[in-house]
Amino acid sequence: MTMMMMGLMVALSVTLIVTSALYMTKIGNLQAKVSELQHEALQHETRSEWQMERFESQLERRDLRIEAFEKTYENPVLAEVHRKLAKQTEKGLKKYGHTVRPEQYRDDQWLLHLQEELIDAAAYAESLMQKRNKQE
Repeated sequence: MTMMMMGLMVALSVTLIVTSALYMTKIGNLQAKVSELQHEALQHETRSEWQMERFESQLERRDLRIEAFEKTYENPVLAEVHRKLAKQTEKGLKKYGHTVRPEQYRDDQWLLHLQEELIDAAAYAESLMQKRNKQE
């Protein structure tokens, strides 16, 4: 074997080693990319499942609210409460031009207003109780 052939064989061997190393690196990169994509797909699938479960939960809650709303009107007491709420809302719109606005008052003002309303309610209850006692 001549020196030139040995040089060519060494050069060829080095080329094969370098090429193999490059391909091994590319294969490693591709395997890493495949793993990354598999991980992303799993996360996406999990996220999609979570989103679907959340959507189904929202639908169930909506269906329950619709059923509760319908049942409200089957119950004469609750139907009357709804009718009175609508009437009170109408009255507020005519008088104030809007419905209840939480930002309208500070918390302490709301509590005072509630207390005044409850005191009125207690006075109404007491009046009714005294009226009934007189009738007995």
